[in-house]
Amino acid sequence: MFLEKLQNQNPNLIKHVFDLHAKGEILPNTYVIDLDKICENAQNIKNEADKYNIELYFMTKQLGRNPVVCKKLMDIGYKGAVVVDFQEAKVMMDNNIPIAHIGHLVQIPTAMLEQIILYNVGMITVFSLEIAEKLNQLAKKHGKTQNICLKFYDDDDFMYQGQQAGFHISSVETIMSQLKKLTNLSVVSLTAFPCFLYDPETKNVGTTCNMQTMKKAQKHIEKIIGKKLKLNMPSCNQVATMQEVYNQGGTSAEPGSALIGMTPNQTTSLETPAMVYYTQISHNFKANASCYGGGSYPRGAIDFALVGETLKTAKKIKMLEHDHQNIDYHLQLKYNAEVGHCVLMNFRTQVFITRSYVAVVSGISTDAPQIVGTYLSSGYELT
Repeated sequence: MFLEKLQNQNPNLIKHVFDLHAKGEILPNTYVIDLDKICENAQNIKNEADKYNIELYFMTKQLGRNPVVCKKLMDIGYKGAVVVDFQEAKVMMDNNIPIAHIGHLVQIPTAMLEQIILYNVGMITVFSLEIAEKLNQLAKKHGKTQNICLKFYDDDDFMYQGQQAGFHISSVETIMSQLKKLTNLSVVSLTAFPCFLYDPETKNVGTTCNMQTMKKAQKHIEKIIGKKLKLNMPSCNQVATMQEVYNQGGTSAEPGSALIGMTPNQTTSLETPAMVYYTQISHNFKANASCYGGGSYPRGAIDFALVGETLKTAKKIKMLEHDHQNIDYHLQLKYNAEVGHCVLMNFRTQVFITRSYVAVVSGISTDAPQIVGTYLSSGYELT
C-alpha cells in the first residue's frame, strides 16, 4: 500500500535513489528523505492549521530526529519541537532547536530538569507531583515561571502498553490543590494520547475516549484556576484532521508521520510520501534473497519491495514476514536476486528505534538531487 502510493505520487524519489545506488553514494539500511516534499507536506498542514489558529509542534522521531528537517520546519513557521523523550531533547538542544513541548510520554529525568528549565521550553507535561515539585524548586531558583501541561486519564481510556501514565480524573481537585502551592509553575494546557486513531475497518480517523477525559478535566480545572486552558491533541495530526482538532476545542497539534506522508490512513491522506527505505541484496539462501536489514519496524507491515540494478529493470517482489523475536540482520524476499542490486521499500516506521542511517536529499523535485547530509537514526550527523 505504501510502496504503491510512493510510486504514484513521488516517482522522482524512487528514480533518484536508484541513481544514488548506482553511484555508490549511499549505504544499505538507509532511509532517504526527500527534503522538498517534507517541506511541501509541512506547509500544507500549516496552511490548514492556520485557518483554525492551531499551533503546530513538529514530531520528528519517525524520521530520525533530523536537525536539517527541524530547521526547515522552523522556517515554515512551526512553533518548535515536541520531544518524545529526554534523548530527543538533547538532540534538539545540541542543535539549538526550540522545544515547544516535552514530558508527555516520557518524563524528564531529575538530573536533566535544570537544563530543561534553562532551555526555556514552551511547556512541560507532568503526571507526577514529585516531578512538579522539583520543577518548581528549579524554576524558583532561577527566577522563572515554568508553563506546565497536565495529563489525566479515566478507567476506560486507551493507552499503549509502556505509555500508561497520568493523574486519574477523580483526583482533579486534589492534584490542583497541591499544584496551587507551587508558585513558580503555571498550568496552561491539558493533553492526552492518542486523541485520534485510525480505524482500519471504516478507513477513517476518529476521536478517542481520551479526548472526553481531557475535556472533563478542563471544565473542572478552569473553574478552579479561573482561566481558559489550552488543549493539546496529538496523534494522526495531518491536513485532514486540523478542522476536527478545532471542532474538539484543540489549540495545538503535533504532526509527525504526516510530514513524511506515512499516516495510517495512507489511501485517503493528503500528504505525499517523502521518505523511502533503501538497502541492497546481500546474498541468496535456498529460494530466497536476503537484503541488509536494520531498519524494520514491528508494526511496519512490510509487504513488497522494488528490486533491480536500475529502475527500468526493477521488479516488485513479495517480502517474507520478519519474525520480530529475532534481530533483523537481514530481510528476506521470495525471490533469488543478484547480489548488490538495489532494494526499495516503503512502510510505516519509527526511524529512531532502528539501526539505520538517514540521508537527507534536497532537489529531488527539480531533478537536481543533492545529499545535504547523512545522519544516524538518533539525529546526530554521521562523521
